[in-house]
Amino acid sequence: MRIFPLAFAGFALAASGSGLACGGGSTTDPDAARTPDTGSGGSNTCTGSAYDPCTDVTTSSDCPTAAPLCKLFMGSGFTVCTKTCTVMADCPLLDGVMQECNNKGICKPSAANACTP
Repeated sequence: MRIFPLAFAGFALAASGSGLACGGGSTTDPDAARTPDTGSGGSNTCTGSAYDPCTDVTTSSDCPTAAPLCKLFMGSGFTVCTKTCTVMADCPLLDGVMQECNNKGICKPSAANACTP
């Protein structure tokens, strides 16, 4: 009869210890890397960075030289500033992850940055 309570107590101690190990991590927002720093205003306005949403697909006026194309990815449902590529290594990272160089030679992100054009 004593084996069950001791085994249960050991399990409870191990479970509570593992909870402590999980609780000390960072509480940063996973989308923070995709959200431009807007200072104290907090307006989330796009700056024209790679993978920021854009609207001018004709002249790409809202995209800078680092990502000079405003490209609609119709199948994914977003339009973003991007650039041409020949291999995946040519594409800017998104949240620290390499993005796809598609079959048209355009860097295609998995998602648009979280900001407003």
